[in-house]
Amino acid sequence: MTEGSVREGDETLEGKRVIVGVPGDGAAVEAPGICRALAGRGASVTVVLAAAAQDFVGAKAFEAAAVSRVIVEGSAPAIGIDGTLASPADSTDCVVLCPMTQVLAEKVGLGLADDLLSTLLMTVGAPVVAALAADTAGRLAEMAYRAVSPRQGAYFPSRSRIVEAVEAALTQKDLAGERVLVTAGRTEEEIDPVRFISNRSSGKMGFAVARAARNRGAEVVLIHGPTALENPDGILCVAVRSALEMREAVMESLAGADIVIKVAAVSDFRPADRAGIKVKKDKMPEALLLERTTDILSEIGTLKGGRTLVGFAAETGDRLDEACRKLEAKNLDLIVLNNVSRPDSGFDTDTNRVTIVGRDDDVEALETMTKVAVANRILDRVVLLRASPAHSAVPSSAADRRT
Repeated sequence: MTEGSVREGDETLEGKRVIVGVPGDGAAVEAPGICRALAGRGASVTVVLAAAAQDFVGAKAFEAAAVSRVIVEGSAPAIGIDGTLASPADSTDCVVLCPMTQVLAEKVGLGLADDLLSTLLMTVGAPVVAALAADTAGRLAEMAYRAVSPRQGAYFPSRSRIVEAVEAALTQKDLAGERVLVTAGRTEEEIDPVRFISNRSSGKMGFAVARAARNRGAEVVLIHGPTALENPDGILCVAVRSALEMREAVMESLAGADIVIKVAAVSDFRPADRAGIKVKKDKMPEALLLERTTDILSEIGTLKGGRTLVGFAAETGDRLDEACRKLEAKNLDLIVLNNVSRPDSGFDTDTNRVTIVGRDDDVEALETMTKVAVANRILDRVVLLRASPAHSAVPSSAADRRT
């Protein structure tokens, strides 16, 4: 699926009004794609197109980008293509500058409003996300706006990162002040320096949980195994490989965590003897001797205190009985039963179909939805748990640390 395309359940900006401001700069050619990505998440998008920007991208370029309105500077008195007068500053939830330029930043810094975009920025009360091209990122990264700089080697930020910044700006901060520890992806257990045993986890579900927690105001630590996914902005990411490395990283971060959501598919077994050099295939034993790895989630359960603890149960089938057993045995508050045998659920998919199981026979079966939507449903439950008197009465080490 191409970046910025619409997926059912991805409407994270449904009902939000977003202005995309386009100054005169070569990076303005990125603006139609940004608009399409925002509209694909459900936003109502208005474009404010500076006069100088039309040297790089014209109003016609936005017609296929699912925008609701284009306001072209110089079409006195700033008439939109829908024929209405332009008064965008008081009717928006967020402004995205694509790109933010040095000239525009200087105008705002001086309080100078002499064109449509600078006037918009001087009068708008909504959050502003500034997408920065490589040649301005170093100079503008310390602005008061939510700056999104390009990754190393790139000229402009990806659409997905800009959309994430908008989502973060507009999400209710119901996890503000909480520290969330998330694990994601698989682990790899070496047979020799070339071969290993592992599983099919891509890390997508855990990364979605980490991003959603960040958007809701939490301070997030994401410990992940090998993955092709890009590290999210605004999250402390710790890369590990083996189950032992993941355990060590989790235990190092556990003391500061209020909430632990353990999504990672950690290998249950590792080779009992790892060879230091590659074993020739004619020397490889017919049977590989395995030993169990540490059950990290069970260990966290014994140290739980007042933390909220969420686990995942990857099963090939609707094994509610097994999820309930793990919930009790591992001292969890919630467990997410994930049927990984379905084509629309489980490993390396963008969607998931899960059942969230709590205590006292609290079972919530969800329909198939994107992993982003699943992540937010899990966090909805976590927020309710954190607010309950019975849960908050038990102090955690993290709470003790803050007092």
